[in-house]
Amino acid sequence: MTADSYIGKRLSFNSHLCTVRYIGQVRGTWGDWLGVEWDDPGRGKHSGEYNGTRYFECLSGEPTAGSFVRPNRPSDPSRNFLDALRYKYASDNPDDGTSVHGHSEAKIITFGTKAAEEIGFDKIRKQLADFHELKVVILDGLGVSQLSRRREDGGAVVEGAARVRETCPKILELELSRNLFEDWAEVTSVCEELDRLRSLRIDGTRFRDINLATADHRASKPVYEGLRSLSIQYGLLTWQQIASIASSFVRLQHLLCGGNRLRELSHATLPDSLTVVSLEEGLLQNLDDARPLSRLPHLQKLVLKRNRIASIDVEAVDEKSPLVFQPSLTDVDLSYNLISSWDFINALQAVFPGLISLRVAHNPLYDDLRSADGKILNADDGYMLTIARLAPLESLNFSTISAKERLNAESYYLSSIARELSKNPESAEPAILRGHPRYAALCGEYGEPNVDRAIEAVNPNSLAARLVRFQFYLAGKALDGVKGGGLSKAEIEIPKRYSVYAVMGIVGKKFNLEPVRLRLIWETGEYEVKGQDKAEGEESDMVSDDELSEDERSREIGEREVELVPSSRPATTWIDGHVAKVRVELKRR
Repeated sequence: MTADSYIGKRLSFNSHLCTVRYIGQVRGTWGDWLGVEWDDPGRGKHSGEYNGTRYFECLSGEPTAGSFVRPNRPSDPSRNFLDALRYKYASDNPDDGTSVHGHSEAKIITFGTKAAEEIGFDKIRKQLADFHELKVVILDGLGVSQLSRRREDGGAVVEGAARVRETCPKILELELSRNLFEDWAEVTSVCEELDRLRSLRIDGTRFRDINLATADHRASKPVYEGLRSLSIQYGLLTWQQIASIASSFVRLQHLLCGGNRLRELSHATLPDSLTVVSLEEGLLQNLDDARPLSRLPHLQKLVLKRNRIASIDVEAVDEKSPLVFQPSLTDVDLSYNLISSWDFINALQAVFPGLISLRVAHNPLYDDLRSADGKILNADDGYMLTIARLAPLESLNFSTISAKERLNAESYYLSSIARELSKNPESAEPAILRGHPRYAALCGEYGEPNVDRAIEAVNPNSLAARLVRFQFYLAGKALDGVKGGGLSKAEIEIPKRYSVYAVMGIVGKKFNLEPVRLRLIWETGEYEVKGQDKAEGEESDMVSDDELSEDERSREIGEREVELVPSSRPATTWIDGHVAKVRVELKRR
């Protein structure tokens, strides 16, 4: 067994990263083994349990993240920051397959009838060789490590990086993801030399230790004050570890910490300067699990995409105050969660009082939408109903909400509430309206809709049960033909068994019109979306609003109408219920 193996050591085999979780023997085999957890869980064989014996735990919890390797298996060599910088930006051995004895040849390529010289990688590297001018440096996956050795007590001896400042002092953005860092001190040993650093990405790094000695913290003070954006995603860090790292950056604005499998956020100190926090690809189940973020006074954007959020606690629970985020938070991403109830959507306005931009696509709620009468609704219906339920919303699923679209959505929503009320007895109205908290406001804006409830407890053998009350009114050219004092509307009770021909005869006689020229259109009082699908979800940036026509930008809604086709069939073949509003028009000659 090699003497330098220890628990938590980061290794790379054929560019695949892993962490040592166990050192010792395995029952039924000879010699020593290293039990490792692969960053890519698909590369392993088990979860740390082999032949019924548990040797180690995989931090990821994945069933195939672990395996055993021999201690003498050659691993990929590591390199320090400056070596990686030279390898990436000034290497004499390009790996693009065009080199001859270390020098890449220019190649002529054609675009139609035009020829151009393809610049070889050696020319590009020559342009980038002046490290002093580098502002964006990307060194991901290059086996970077600043660790010299481990002390007997497990402490890290970090390789100095004093030459970094004189080599590349102008770096503003630094990408160090998927490398072999084990201690946070290794990262700061590089960053403390970069006074201008504003953005740091250190994704996919499984840190063994994130603590810093006081001297280390003091030495890196310039970068701690200057950094604005930090990405520490997919590192299987705890929330306390994330907060400990982030709290050091007193002016940090963007914190990206998705993919760390966080189940809840405990109370921890974070910089008040934060404006964007991303917690995507986690295990949060309730919006209340993100409660600590509600204290951030300047938070503007919160990304909770791809979690397991299904519920929301609005009221005070267990001596907690109601969950309310700061009014500064205007942009929330809840797409790809487990939201299945309109109650959740209704509560968002109270939880996020400043909300104007929301992403909520790809939730179960929109997979099985149905109206009050059981009619299947499509994605457009769900889009409109979401807009109408959230009054301040200006953008939904990356699409700007126009004034016309809001008008259509709220009219559609109001009609759907009226339809739900009409399908239920009056005694159920209070319970129904509790599920539609905007009903009163919408009635104040558009007027209270007519609610025609079904006649209850009607004797099927009675006359009332055999009649339909038709409310006819003339429109178009039929109305133009009405002379002074003539009827323009009438209410007539007609037996359900009457054919459409018979109804047309009654209407013609009532309004003094030729029955054969009549068109009878039943206005159902139900609304439906008639516009085209709008670019939505994650691919919305493929089409800009400027490229869409007015019709494509706005979903049109309209009342569902049914024409009574002239025939010997009963009129009730097309009409439901005991009351029907019918528009009377004249056919074209």
